[in-house]
Amino acid sequence: MEEEIINDLKELIQSAKTQHVKQLLTGELAKVENRKATTARKNETAVNKTSIKAAASVKNIDRYGWDQSDKFVKLYISLSGINALPKEQINVTFTSSSISLSVVNFNNKNYALNIKGLFAKIVPESSTFKVKTDDIVVSMKKEKTSERWSHLTKSEVKETVKPELNSNEDPSKGIMDMMKKMYDEGDDEMKRTIAKAWTESRDKSMQGLA
Repeated sequence: MEEEIINDLKELIQSAKTQHVKQLLTGELAKVENRKATTARKNETAVNKTSIKAAASVKNIDRYGWDQSDKFVKLYISLSGINALPKEQINVTFTSSSISLSVVNFNNKNYALNIKGLFAKIVPESSTFKVKTDDIVVSMKKEKTSERWSHLTKSEVKETVKPELNSNEDPSKGIMDMMKKMYDEGDDEMKRTIAKAWTESRDKSMQGLA
């Protein structure tokens, strides 16, 4: 609508006979053009706010792969079409025991991956990342070359606590106490296994007495 008014005013200015009329029309043209520019700026601001709001949501990355060589532990994060995103919108921060990945405004979402308490120490300044067609590959430099990581983080390592046997006690009693402790703390499968072992042991004892 405003574009049509602007065109009409320009035609009237060209056909005006007196300078006074031209000035009046020119002033009106300036008002309409300013109004049009203001509207355009408001629309652009609204679009930008919508984009920022949409991109503000953060999706935590909880699925990724990893492997290792003698020198590096590598993470593989799959994000289809990630290579189209400007690299400055992808950031990876390394410490000796953690890695933090952030992806800003990719398909109107922010992505984050934070891994703390790595299985062993890494060398931050020698750790890097690469962006491929559909993946981000993070390479963490091992502090101790050739050290094998059984897990990615320390929290994933299940520590097995072995009950201590008292040397002054009857060894068989110590074994029974140990099995009882394992039975009390074990899951259903563990309890079934121990119960079966007890039953078989008791049956053998009964056969020996018969």
